[in-house]
Amino acid sequence: MTQYVVVAQGPYDDTMFIIFCVLVVLAAIFAVLSKIVSRPRNKILGDVGKLIASQQYMMAAHVLQNSNKKQLARELKRIMKNAMKKDKKGIVSPGSITQRNRFRFAYELYLLFVGEVKVRQDFLDGSQLTEEHKYIIEKLKQIAGK
Repeated sequence: MTQYVVVAQGPYDDTMFIIFCVLVVLAAIFAVLSKIVSRPRNKILGDVGKLIASQQYMMAAHVLQNSNKKQLARELKRIMKNAMKKDKKGIVSPGSITQRNRFRFAYELYLLFVGEVKVRQDFLDGSQLTEEHKYIIEKLKQIAGK
């Protein structure tokens, strides 16, 4: 004699299936939105900033020289673009560093470790390095041999 297993079919199973599908769709939407909204990370420049703050210029130059140039270029361009946007809005950084100083420092790092970059000439002409930034750039140039 053959035994059959009866799978319950009814409104309860259909409702659970619909709830499951809705939860899966919501999870997928949440995952996509979290990727879109997530803040860009400066992985290379975060490490370099820590090394420069602790005056380990040799290690900072080593990290910059051996980093992924494409990623480094993206991070530096992001800083330059952000500085231009904040300068246009009139947002002031804490301390004596202006947005134009940030822009110029990122520009000099780009020239030193990535290569040429096309930027707005009027903004570049209006920006300058602080004394601290000049010192850091000179140290990195000496170490990099450029």
